[in-house]
Amino acid sequence: MKRDICAEWVEGFDALASGRRFAVEKPFDPRIGAMKGKLVIPDDFDVPLPDDMIDSFEGPQD
Repeated sequence: MKRDICAEWVEGFDALASGRRFAVEKPFDPRIGAMKGKLVIPDDFDVPLPDDMIDSFEGPQD
């Protein structure tokens, strides 16, 4: 007897979906400027990182 793998996947996904409960605390607010006054970007945001921190990400450059 041949197995229908795709049908088994669909059954598995359906079982997962039926067991999930999606809870949304707040609806998404897509308005432009919705974060105005709530998000503050510091003045030194785009200052280059120190060499030791860059080395920790990229490894030492010879």
